[in-house]
Amino acid sequence: MDTKRLILPFFLFSMISCGSQPAKMAKEEVHFKNFGLATCLASSFKIEELTEDLSKAGNGYIQRGNMSTDAYGELRLMAKSWQEKDYPSKHGGQVRSAKCIDLYNSEELHQLYLKHTPCKSIKNWWDKEDYIKNCK
Repeated sequence: MDTKRLILPFFLFSMISCGSQPAKMAKEEVHFKNFGLATCLASSFKIEELTEDLSKAGNGYIQRGNMSTDAYGELRLMAKSWQEKDYPSKHGGQVRSAKCIDLYNSEELHQLYLKHTPCKSIKNWWDKEDYIKNCK
């Protein structure tokens, strides 16, 4: 297996999910966006080891978050629609990872988060401290 093909998506995922979060972004949104990035990258490549690991990462972000299953379903559909966009490389083919990075940074994804966020009201939470930790 070509190691370079495995390293690039992991590097991109790590760089985006760890370092580019605005200081005020709620943990709920971070987990939701990271799920979207992992899901998009997992379905963009056909390297079994890579897709399995990205799928596990996506599932981990679901477990950390409090978003509805509808929100994750809509995000999967959104990721699929972004993968259908035309991102041609000047050397031929598509730049699949760029589609996922642009999805991650898109206003469309942010609006989807706002539509489903459990952070709209503390009443959506069993524990006030969890609300503060994840939404403030």
